[in-house]
Amino acid sequence: MKNVLILLLMALSTLCACSRDESPVNIPKHPPGTPDASIVVANCDTLKAAVERFASENGGIYPANVDVDTSLVGHTVLDLLPAAGLENPFTKSKEAPVNGAADSPGEVGYVPVAQDGWNVGYVVTGFGADALVAELSNLGSPEEAKVIANCFLVRQAVEEIYRSRGQLYPGDNPSDGWPYLHLESSIVNPFTELDQQPVGRTASSPGEIGYVLIVQHGVRVGYIITGYGASSVILALTNLGYSRDQAVVASGCRTTQLAVEEHADAHGGVYPSSTPCPSGVAYEAIQSNGWDIGYEIRGSVQGAAFVELTNIDSPEELSLRVNCFMLKQSVEAFAAQSGGRYPLDLDTDKTSLGQTVVDLLPRAHPLENSYTGAGSNPVNHSATLPGEIGYALVHEYRPRDGRYIPPGYVITGFVNRWVEVAISNIALNRIDAIVMSHCRTVELAVQQFAARNNGVYPFCVDIGTTLDGKTVVDLLPAGCKLVNPATWCASEPGNMSAANPGQVGYLPVYQHHSSVGYAITGVGTENGTTIMYIVKEPPMLSKQ
Repeated sequence: MKNVLILLLMALSTLCACSRDESPVNIPKHPPGTPDASIVVANCDTLKAAVERFASENGGIYPANVDVDTSLVGHTVLDLLPAAGLENPFTKSKEAPVNGAADSPGEVGYVPVAQDGWNVGYVVTGFGADALVAELSNLGSPEEAKVIANCFLVRQAVEEIYRSRGQLYPGDNPSDGWPYLHLESSIVNPFTELDQQPVGRTASSPGEIGYVLIVQHGVRVGYIITGYGASSVILALTNLGYSRDQAVVASGCRTTQLAVEEHADAHGGVYPSSTPCPSGVAYEAIQSNGWDIGYEIRGSVQGAAFVELTNIDSPEELSLRVNCFMLKQSVEAFAAQSGGRYPLDLDTDKTSLGQTVVDLLPRAHPLENSYTGAGSNPVNHSATLPGEIGYALVHEYRPRDGRYIPPGYVITGFVNRWVEVAISNIALNRIDAIVMSHCRTVELAVQQFAARNNGVYPFCVDIGTTLDGKTVVDLLPAGCKLVNPATWCASEPGNMSAANPGQVGYLPVYQHHSSVGYAITGVGTENGTTIMYIVKEPPMLSKQ
């Protein structure tokens, strides 16, 4: 009998159940009509509350039974029921819920709903005098059960990446750097029956799974996974201890953050003065010297703020960003006086009026390094020291295949290994911009190497030396390799063509067994796609 009812209730759950974010569904087979039936319905509500509390203690996974399975804190469902127990109004005695569908007067039953190995939901039933009087569930349909299972699959992948990649949670978009969440096997959207990967934002369409990374003070502190059912978000999984409502709002905060960062990438580092926000999310631009250079995004539930995301974590970083914009203003003033031409060298290139970029800085004074308190001019390479401001000219790049890069420039500001500001007059994300700046920085070191080596270029960056014993790496800023913006490892450049995100590659050009030129390549966020190519060929070779 119970097995038949279980199958029946699984079908009924597609008609009379509710999504996890709605109030309990209570659809009696017969109007309760008597106090006895009302007590059974109330007992079902009590059991449902205990089951939901079990799931909140157990990473969102429901129990297979009410009396054996324990949550992560050691509770069974029975432990979470009122100490007085549930009264059977027909027998007038205290009775525990049964594992299975209720099928005798006054009985309350629990049936788990499993999908892909996880208990993603349940059906709670209550039996009246001669029929079921209530069915309660967290699920709206078999498709929503699959959505919830997909959320658990994504969480499993996220936690595996965390364990295997140096305790770093994966990013939610390629510009976050390594590691980035991409499932080896796609998951199937049960509403469309199409393969899909998690999206880097809150889930917003039927069957979609959203994944966002929460970063605070430059540290990847955790994640939120959302699953969208037929008409709303039905599940939110997180490692941050948030309630379901808090998790959804925090995911909305991160989704808003990604949108404003994308805006800044496309608008020279300037953030929007305002932006649309989901419920519970508030956005405020941080303005300095007339520029919207940052933001604060706050999340609140029932009027209580609980999370804040910002791109500026200290007064020093605020000052550094202002310095980047001051340099940008001076570079644009230089171009305005030079027929649209941007400088190669900030210190020596001059406009038609005889001014350098440094001359065009406010009051023609060096910028104050907010980390050291000393005045210093911007440098003609990637910034590599705290508070330093760097500049790199970007030459036009027209590949046969792939991405076109127009001429322009990149300005970098260094906070620390994990936080680096990058703004440009080209629509670039942070990783792409820093890679381009690094390519120019390597070129300067290679040119300096040749100047010290009778015009002969290096055959590699870290072994061959100049006449005075310097390698290309020795001639890079601070005498060490540059930090790959996608991996945060000090690994660039390498002796090869760049192939992976964040890489900068160097290869010599040989003629008559001598290194007489070079090719420098850079790959940004897109694996295998070159975004920077700097080549120096000897005159005879370039004519062929």
